[in-house]
Amino acid sequence: MDQDVKKKYNYWQWRTLIILMIGYMLFYFVRKNFSIVMPALESELGISKAKLGLFLMLNGVIYGFSRFVNGFLADRTSRKLMMSAGLLLSALVNILIGLSPEMNGVFHFLDAEGKATMGLVTVIGSLWLINGYAQGMGYPPCGSLMAHWIKPSELAFKQSIWNSSHSIGAGLVAIICGTLILKPFGYQAWQWCFFAPAILAIAGAVLLFFGLKDTPASVGLPDPETMDENAPARTVEEEDPGFTKFAYERLVKKMVFGSDDYTLQAHRGSYKSSCLAVAISLLLIVNPDRNIIFLRKTDSDVSEMLGMVSKIMRSECFCALVRELYG
Repeated sequence: MDQDVKKKYNYWQWRTLIILMIGYMLFYFVRKNFSIVMPALESELGISKAKLGLFLMLNGVIYGFSRFVNGFLADRTSRKLMMSAGLLLSALVNILIGLSPEMNGVFHFLDAEGKATMGLVTVIGSLWLINGYAQGMGYPPCGSLMAHWIKPSELAFKQSIWNSSHSIGAGLVAIICGTLILKPFGYQAWQWCFFAPAILAIAGAVLLFFGLKDTPASVGLPDPETMDENAPARTVEEEDPGFTKFAYERLVKKMVFGSDDYTLQAHRGSYKSSCLAVAISLLLIVNPDRNIIFLRKTDSDVSEMLGMVSKIMRSECFCALVRELYG
């Protein structure tokens, strides 16, 4: 492999990994800040713990749904675009939450005592649900990009390095927001617990969009599998279509849909015992020179298992299988 190609690949691999770490760390900045600022929201706006807890719960549900949906989309769209858009949307949501009390003159979000009306509570809750979906746009692109950029023999190690971004992000945002709402600032500075992380997240979204590439091919590099000198050699074994058809007709079809007693055993008895008996029978046929060790709770269980194996081995389809394999 050309040394210049290796050098360029290592540069882009580490560049991608570091940018992904920074980006996902910033996703935590605009997600974990809400939990930290909750006491200030209760004190300054009068939003009850029950409502705040409901926001967090619904945010988690939407977040899980978003990760599921975006897991499909990440393999079909631009990963860097999805991740940067998700972080930017999350930052905008945080800014809107911070600005929401300032809209009181238009929407009457605060009562005479300066506490949140139901309108403001609904707006903050709805925005945090939107943030749940935006947050779900973070991990799927990360997982897909790492699989596209990191060699298979190094993937687990480098994913563990990337995984530290979770703890780093959660720790740093706790320090930032904790400092903002402690003296001399106090709970009155709660809005900056949304503004400050959002500003950093916007910068991160720009970094993600301009700093990432979706695939090595986009910068003229081969796939990581090609670059991986430690990857095991690939061997492709083609199945005999004739044997596959025979195995289905004489083995699978008969055992699943037939009326022999080993099929009835699978329906009426223990599925685990039936599966084990079939597995032992197949191993005895495929590797007759190997010893098979299995453990059961009691001697009677062992005897029952051996009886099931004996019955399966004497069945018509297994006898046909032995004749097909060994003549």
